[in-house]
Amino acid sequence: MTAINGLAEIERIYELQSRRLKTVDRTTLYERKAKLQLLLNKIYDSKETILAALKSDLGKSFTESQLNEIYPVVSEIKHALRNLRTWMKPRRVATPIAMLGSRSKIIFEPKGRTLIISPWNYPFLLSVSPLISAVAGGNLAIIKPSNKSKATSQVIRKIVNEVFLEEEVAVILGDHSVGQALLELNFDHIFYTGSTFFGKEVMKSASNHLSSLTLELGGKSPGIIDGTYDVELTAERIAWGKFMNAGQTCIAPDYIVIKQDCLDHFTAVLKEKIVKFYSEEGRFDKGSAYARIINEERVDRLNELILREEEAGGKVILGGGSKIEEKFIEPTIIVGARLGGPIMTGEIFGPILPILTYNNFDDIVSIVEANPHPLAMYLFSNDKKFVKKALEKIPSGGATVNGVLLHFANVHLPFGGIKGSGIGKGHGYYGFREFTNARAVMKQSKITPIKLMYPPHTKFKRKLADLITKYL
Repeated sequence: MTAINGLAEIERIYELQSRRLKTVDRTTLYERKAKLQLLLNKIYDSKETILAALKSDLGKSFTESQLNEIYPVVSEIKHALRNLRTWMKPRRVATPIAMLGSRSKIIFEPKGRTLIISPWNYPFLLSVSPLISAVAGGNLAIIKPSNKSKATSQVIRKIVNEVFLEEEVAVILGDHSVGQALLELNFDHIFYTGSTFFGKEVMKSASNHLSSLTLELGGKSPGIIDGTYDVELTAERIAWGKFMNAGQTCIAPDYIVIKQDCLDHFTAVLKEKIVKFYSEEGRFDKGSAYARIINEERVDRLNELILREEEAGGKVILGGGSKIEEKFIEPTIIVGARLGGPIMTGEIFGPILPILTYNNFDDIVSIVEANPHPLAMYLFSNDKKFVKKALEKIPSGGATVNGVLLHFANVHLPFGGIKGSGIGKGHGYYGFREFTNARAVMKQSKITPIKLMYPPHTKFKRKLADLITKYL
């Protein structure tokens, strides 16, 4: 397979896929399942190569990468293989009595040429997951993985080249300029995962061609603790979910809002859990389960956030140290972070956990509303009324009660944001729907009451229209 690198190949691949469009549009259930099965087999065969690439890019342990990069992809492919027949089947729907004699159904058609732009933080998972939906929907796809996670991007390209014809699925590598060049082309659907800033640029580009799109962005995902749930479990789950992948997880708890009188006990237990999970010999830089930051520039950015928060009165009660040349920053907890400060106005995307306190429910709402829309929300409570009220009053893309992250891993649930944290949904059936057009089809019989509405519009027909409007 020809290597695909950068601007020179974009037009060739795009034209090649455009010529293939009508053939792929007509792929059967069995053809789509065959492609997904080949992809699954190749992932199994390439497991060690994938793990090594993720270790190279992000310093992730093999166990962590297998659980949060490979397992979700494998799970999603198996789910699609089991359910694709049902998803593709035309769906009969009811027809109003005013259209008596007609029959109605919905058929699910491929959108066509699709573009998948994926990020560096979970480079394998967030490239292949939307590809599964694209293939299940019967589409062509071009994948543009992040240039920051170079090793994993190369592995993704190799896997795709060995499974698919390039006129059906291709990987194009390159920097930001390559992504911009791709966005100038007329795709039928764009699936973008990444920052809100670039998500706005993707949306502008999509509008030039009226392309449909899915945006999976970020936002500020709160962890809300009312003190009624087991503190050991609460601290353990937050320590795992926040500091996995060194905090570079779009649905990680971005900050904690905890009842004032629970703060001291919770933070003491949380520190113990973080040390237990991520340090060895009392040092986080020796912890085999603790990942690294993607590059030195982001370490600088995170250090600046900590420094500015300390200068404003925030108290670092754990961590704060870093080694820029090793792309390492310690798990860091800051108590007393400022609303409106730099650490609370944008997504942190690193191993820094600000903790704020509240006295009443209105305080929680005010804190969450002062920040960008949450991609996820985590409620820790045994109080059913509190949970119900929080779910009703605080919008978010998704939510987990008494846990973190796990709603993402359930292939039966839709995943996506709300307002500034994203548009559209992915995973499983919802991903299939995102990559297909639900086409309305009605078959009208020879005899139909609608004929009574044809001109000329007599007094009788006007009365009949009144009756239909009122009673049917």
